[in-house]
Amino acid sequence: MNDDDFVEDAEFTDTDEEVGTDSILGYPAKNVKVGGSLFFVLFLVISLISSSVGFYPGIGQINLEILPLGSSNPDDFGTLDDELVLKVYITAPTLGWRSVDQVDYEISYDGKVRTTGSFAYEEARSGEGSKAKVEIDDFFVNNGNYKVKVSVGGNSDSAEVFVARNGQFVEGVMNYHGGSYGDPEYQMTNNDVPQVTLRFTSDASNSLAPRVSPLGFGYMDIFYTDHNSDDNYDEHKWDSCYWNDDNPQCGPTEDRPSNWDNEQYLAQRIYFNISRDSYSWSVDGDSQVYNGVGEDYTIDLVADDIRQNQDSDFSIKIHFTNTFANDSCSSLSNTNCASELDNNEYDGRSYWDWFFLERD
Repeated sequence: MNDDDFVEDAEFTDTDEEVGTDSILGYPAKNVKVGGSLFFVLFLVISLISSSVGFYPGIGQINLEILPLGSSNPDDFGTLDDELVLKVYITAPTLGWRSVDQVDYEISYDGKVRTTGSFAYEEARSGEGSKAKVEIDDFFVNNGNYKVKVSVGGNSDSAEVFVARNGQFVEGVMNYHGGSYGDPEYQMTNNDVPQVTLRFTSDASNSLAPRVSPLGFGYMDIFYTDHNSDDNYDEHKWDSCYWNDDNPQCGPTEDRPSNWDNEQYLAQRIYFNISRDSYSWSVDGDSQVYNGVGEDYTIDLVADDIRQNQDSDFSIKIHFTNTFANDSCSSLSNTNCASELDNNEYDGRSYWDWFFLERD
């Protein structure tokens, strides 16, 4: 074999061969291009969604929140709130942008729609939702749960809220239970006249139900009975059942007449009007009208006028009728004002049941 044959048959590897242009950072250029395209598309989709710009208009989900104001109980309204505040959140559809101009709502009570309406969807900042207010007068029939439904297109959401404006339980809380206003214990608390404070709640069977500040009118009758037939009065006067005989834990008080609440024992009648955050009262037979401000509804009693110059025990019976929904009922939908409004007269009692006024 000659040298020419060796050169002709030999195989050589050129270690200085340049890397081809179809590889990038060691990865095939084709794979890099495909991955970059997918990343760009994903970035574009995320950008469109996050900026409320998508491929088509519409809505995603709709959520309703009811905002009670002025109440320590998040499920209830404040006693003087005049409006139901709705907050609606609407999202964009998948790969689309949110497109909504108007939200429709309806409010139902006892299975019947009482009012309907709509409001413009306006978000001050993205994600904050849009607020709307509905006057309670526009839907209120009676105390209870109200269902609120909001809808846009074919999507909707609903929530319930308890609203009470009628006083269905009433009692008159006395600022003292016995003795004379000359006693030091009353002078120390600045209780220089007997007073009764009217308290209303939303449930006739529950004195601990949510308190309400109603609109209505009524009167209270003050009755008296003496101790002449009670030989053990000095002993009884320290017994709480003697002063609170309607308490279920107490038996009947035999020392008082069973018919104490008749005309024979009527000492005085007082008429009153409650206007939610103000009130007035007048004594039967007297043209003088007294006025008060606030939700305490505290009425002064004139001791000399009711005790009739003798040591006596007194009790008060209270009668109250609601009028909150009367004026607005005609504008409600599907409502029979004669049968569905609360036109009952509610009866209450002083608390404690009896109190004592000592003769000067």
